[in-house]
Amino acid sequence: MNTNNNLTDAELQIAIANFSNGANRFAEDEKRGVRDQRTGRFIQHADYGADTKLNVQFSVEPVLSKLETYLAGGVPKYVDMDFITITIPGDNGLVIHTPVTDFYEWRFPNEYEDFKKGQDAAITGTPLSLWPAMQPAQIAELKHQGIRTIEQLAELSDSAAGVMRGFYQMKNKAKQFLDDAKDKNATAVVRVQMEEQAERHAAEMKAMEDRFTAMLAQVIPKEKKAKPTEDLG
Repeated sequence: MNTNNNLTDAELQIAIANFSNGANRFAEDEKRGVRDQRTGRFIQHADYGADTKLNVQFSVEPVLSKLETYLAGGVPKYVDMDFITITIPGDNGLVIHTPVTDFYEWRFPNEYEDFKKGQDAAITGTPLSLWPAMQPAQIAELKHQGIRTIEQLAELSDSAAGVMRGFYQMKNKAKQFLDDAKDKNATAVVRVQMEEQAERHAAEMKAMEDRFTAMLAQVIPKEKKAKPTEDLG
């Protein structure tokens, strides 16, 4: 799964704000459907059909924060964000992959709750998995030690040298990576990237909306159309 998600900071804030608005804005929508008490999914719903037909998977993915990257002088800064992937069995052409908002939290409550119970605390920084210099085995070892970003590795105390193989080499590489990122006149680069990514993201969101509409059209039974009246004239 592609984890190099590019969302504007405004969109990130909107998605995050949707989690804590307090009121249940789906109270009326809830009355329009019937849930399976075991799974929490809608068996039937006037607007969404039967959610029992869908494959749903939640995940945590690093999202590039353009604002934080800009403020850090071009050093890539990421934030952990919850995503949901929805597919229809037997139809690989229809895939919804989008940040989790209160809509999806409401629509798939049991699964999202189970997902959150096993989720690590959110972090801000550059994930080790997005650094080409790191091998999978090194990333796994660092994560075992609670290190998840390049920034955390660069700032480690020397007291960790006794429990980590190649500690000083990895730490120095991390420092060099951050220094190099600052030395590439990154401010101008980031501004250009922000504009390009905003345009690309707008196109991706439009395509995602079209796919989602098409997916719902297949899941929700279509009303039978009345036959046209014959012309008796």
